[in-house]
Amino acid sequence: MNTEDTEVKMDGFWCIPREFDGHLVFEAIARHLSRTSGLSVLKKNRISWGRQKMEMEQALVLAMEDWLISEPNPIGSRLREETEIKLRKSSLFLEREELAELALDGMDYVELQQAFLEKYPVLAAPELPDFAAWIDCVSYLGSIFNDRLEIKDTASDELLSIRKRILSLEKDVKLILRNIVKDVELSPFLQEEYWVELNGRFVLLMRTESRGRVKGVAHGTSHSGQTTYFEPQSLVDLNNGFEEMRQAERIEISRILSLCNQRVYALRQTFVKVVSRLKWLDVLRAKALYSMEINGCSPRISDDSDYEIFGFFHPFVNDCVTNDMLLKPKQKILVLSGPNAGGKTVTMKSLALCYYYAGLGLRVPARSCVLPSVDRVLYLMGDYQSLMDSLSSFAAHLARWKKVLSSATSQSILFVDEIMNATDPREGEALASHMLRYLGQVGVRAVISTHYNEVKNLALESEVFVNASMIFDPVELRPTYLLSVGVPGNSYGVQLAKKFGLPDSVIKGAEDTLGQGHFEMRDLLEEEKREIVRLRKLRDRNRELQSSLTSIRQKSEDILIRFEADRDRILAGLNLRMEKDLHRVFKAWEKRFRELQDNMPVNSDKSVLDSVSEVKQQFKVDYEKRLKHYQKQIQTRTHDTELSVGDWVKLPGSGRKARVIELHPNQKRLKVIADGVTVSLNRSDLDLKPHTQAPKAAGGVSVSRGEDIQEIDIRANAVEDALYDLELFLDQAVIRHLSRITIIHGKGVLKNAVLEFLRRNPLSAGCSLIADSEGATIVNLQEAI
Repeated sequence: MNTEDTEVKMDGFWCIPREFDGHLVFEAIARHLSRTSGLSVLKKNRISWGRQKMEMEQALVLAMEDWLISEPNPIGSRLREETEIKLRKSSLFLEREELAELALDGMDYVELQQAFLEKYPVLAAPELPDFAAWIDCVSYLGSIFNDRLEIKDTASDELLSIRKRILSLEKDVKLILRNIVKDVELSPFLQEEYWVELNGRFVLLMRTESRGRVKGVAHGTSHSGQTTYFEPQSLVDLNNGFEEMRQAERIEISRILSLCNQRVYALRQTFVKVVSRLKWLDVLRAKALYSMEINGCSPRISDDSDYEIFGFFHPFVNDCVTNDMLLKPKQKILVLSGPNAGGKTVTMKSLALCYYYAGLGLRVPARSCVLPSVDRVLYLMGDYQSLMDSLSSFAAHLARWKKVLSSATSQSILFVDEIMNATDPREGEALASHMLRYLGQVGVRAVISTHYNEVKNLALESEVFVNASMIFDPVELRPTYLLSVGVPGNSYGVQLAKKFGLPDSVIKGAEDTLGQGHFEMRDLLEEEKREIVRLRKLRDRNRELQSSLTSIRQKSEDILIRFEADRDRILAGLNLRMEKDLHRVFKAWEKRFRELQDNMPVNSDKSVLDSVSEVKQQFKVDYEKRLKHYQKQIQTRTHDTELSVGDWVKLPGSGRKARVIELHPNQKRLKVIADGVTVSLNRSDLDLKPHTQAPKAAGGVSVSRGEDIQEIDIRANAVEDALYDLELFLDQAVIRHLSRITIIHGKGVLKNAVLEFLRRNPLSAGCSLIADSEGATIVNLQEAI
């Protein structure tokens, strides 16, 4: 709803009283209404107290907030209030625009209901009576009216035929008019070179002094008398036919509207329910939009818990100071004291608004909030003086108290500003203290503001009462608006009187009357309150530090997991390569021993042969020992567990669980799904390595090394396997502090894959193809850290 030019105001009583700035809440919500028809529903909005009802309101608003994230379009009924009244009375006729709006409302409702049932069932309405017949009626209306609230040409065969004839006649008429306007002989008599439609007939604008020069019919003159509306004779018959067709169109439209009215009124109760539901959804949408504006929280409603609100504030006070309040289940009545203009009333309103916002389903203006369930919210705020009933301020106050006490229960909460303050101070103090004792016996929860010392002393009698005060700066004599729970407040009346320049004799007399002890006790209490505030700040700072520490710990754990995964991956690869290299060296030595034995003379000394055999046997024992060592290291760093589709694995870094949904035939790559997201990974990324058997010769990797250069031949491998081996090879080379390596990859697809891999790999410091080679690349490596 556009409120830029229209100021939305609340008239009369609303569910949040004006004493708690309810009119401001009303206006803030009303600004978000899609259509003005929702105002009537918003004005009638009432709060149903109790945990289950309040939680239901919260659930509705939260569901609408979620809906608005993806569907921010307006929701609501187009019908005006007078149209809805006509709809309820079957004797009244709905006009074209009203029926068209009803059709659009019906189609909106069907679309919303289907979407709600699929995604947010809590927002869906109960099934309508005569639903099938109503759907059929809405479809019929949709076939009659378009989005511009006009009747479609296809609304009936007769209407389609009539409108085609009208278009044909209009085309003929305009052709004749164009010829007349362009006629050299007739154009001098025309006032303007265009035509108009007057009372259903097309006419030209002729100069009045030229009347009689052209045959035709005059249909009056302009206001100045200089222009005559003239119908040329050649147009009379066509205009007659045009007017007849227009009349036929009106008759047919009247017949169609009559049929629409008959069908709508047969289902008017269902249409009324639909319109009401759309208005209700408009209000719910407005509440959700306003709720998202509040820098607040979703409250928790409890049948038996602490009354706990942290960081609460008044939503309509700019730069409002936030405060905390915590009352245990047995602590029922908060006695709020402190100087005038110190923030007591704003604090009380803020606490009350937390309840009212929760009752409306809104987020409450607080950082966190736990509210005890209540059956009603009662209040005595402001002056109830009534001249009509001959009641003074105090008499009206007592009359209001009587009404409150008659409805208060142990499940109620009461807000009272300046209890019993409009009478003799001593009598008011006595009445106030005993009234609060009575409320404590009933079990009513209450927030009471006062200046009475006897009321403040109730906290010494019973744990039901808790003192709280608004902290005042005694040096600057200005309020801080900070709430301190646990200690009573001071009014600072004498200090304020001195600040405002009252006579010194008045100030001195007041100080003597009160005595030095009064001021010492006041200063002691103020110091205690300041200490409480300091401790509260330290507590808040401690919470922030704990939160930061938790975040740092989580990040450290993530880094450690990633480090261990990378370390294990690199070391496993290194040990796997060492095993291969050792096996290759052993085979080379074995071949050398065999050649040595074969080439020894037949008559060689037997001791020499024995010595050679002994060296060979010792080398074999050493080889097997080292081989077992490397295999053990590989087994420690890897998991040989066979993976299958459906297995659960843990992602490195985040530690989130993921399910395997697809495996590469060699199990070196796999696809997993985590939180609905599908990811392709190397098996090594999951800290789950392939088996450690040496690769077959046909698909293996050939490695040769010189003093400061190393070479790997991956031409026999598939692209995916080749890149996997190349990654392990790079890790090993960096660990050995090699400065460069050579990769033999051929000239086909594998070359492009390798170059792209090197471009993205952080271990590569640059590469270049070797000219006139069979497809090889030299890679410069980053220095190991």
